Amino acid sequence: LEGKGSAYTFMNAIYRLTDDTGRIALQDRVREFRRTYRQWGSLQRNKASGRYGSSSQVLPLVVECPACPHPGKNLSENW
Repeated sequence: LEGKGSAYTFMNAIYRLTDDTGRIALQDRVREFRRTYRQWGSLQRNKASGRYGSSSQVLPLVVECPACPHPGKNLSENW
C-alpha cells in the first residue's frame, strides 16, 4: 500500500531483486500474493471494526467496563 502500485508491479520488482539477469526461471507467485493480500485486507477490516478471526467465528476485542451499569450483572432488576 505504501508503494501505491499494483500486485503485478510489486511482484515484478521482487523478481528483479531476486534475479536481474533473467537467467533463472522463477515461478509465478502473483496468485499466492493476491490471496495473501486479500486475507490481510480482511483481517485489517475486522480489526478496524473491533472483530477478529474468520467470518464463521467472530469474537469481540473489547472488554466490558466493570464500572458501567449492566442489567442483571451489576444493576438490580428493580432499578
